[in-house]
Amino acid sequence: MVPIRELPWEYIHRFLLSSGSIHEQRQFCEHALRSLNTLVPYDQARLLYIDKCRYVSDVTLLGVEKWWWDMYMGYYSKIEDSRYFIRNKSVNQIHVYDWSMLNGEFVRDYVRPQGLRYSTGFGLTDRDGGIQCVFCLDRTSVTPYTERELAVLEVLRSHLENLYRGMQASEKLGNERPYNPVYHLLTPREQEIARLLCEGKVPGEIGKILYISVATVYCHLRNIHSKLHVSSRQELILRLMN
Repeated sequence: MVPIRELPWEYIHRFLLSSGSIHEQRQFCEHALRSLNTLVPYDQARLLYIDKCRYVSDVTLLGVEKWWWDMYMGYYSKIEDSRYFIRNKSVNQIHVYDWSMLNGEFVRDYVRPQGLRYSTGFGLTDRDGGIQCVFCLDRTSVTPYTERELAVLEVLRSHLENLYRGMQASEKLGNERPYNPVYHLLTPREQEIARLLCEGKVPGEIGKILYISVATVYCHLRNIHSKLHVSSRQELILRLMN
């Protein structure tokens, strides 16, 4: 077990700040995949995009030949109804595969010809626990992933998932039409909070949905009260829903 204080927090913070500045889901995931190489070096990587039925719908390849990916998917087409099926339990934790210790048709025909020695990865899920994408990091070198690197991945996975879920919530709210013109007096974040308030959510619930602190929610509420010239939450809701 690696003591948490020994992790490279300065680099982790930089990674999360740069990732948090991206607000489109696919760009966010691809940026995270490329940036991971600075904290947990890999020789090649795959980013799998998962549809609602938990099948792989698309992929981003880094250092992986397209023909090999086609062969890889061809293998699964024989056993998984033509598409690669992802099980939730396979992405909830960080796993490491030492391919030199494994055997079978898949390892013999698809893994070893690529020269892979070690693989690890993780998935990001939405608020309902559905898998959205899976990061697969491969090494062809004889150097295994260290406990420190795996601890870094676990920290990053948790924070990336929070950022991803917050992005989904913001996009969903942003696609809805305002209830009335007073929304145009508010910032995008204030609009999100106002809509959730009108749905009956309390500040604690709003904070969890938007992945911000309750204190931040109250700060935004004070600004909303000031802009709309209301003095109570009931008056605010009536103004928003009028």
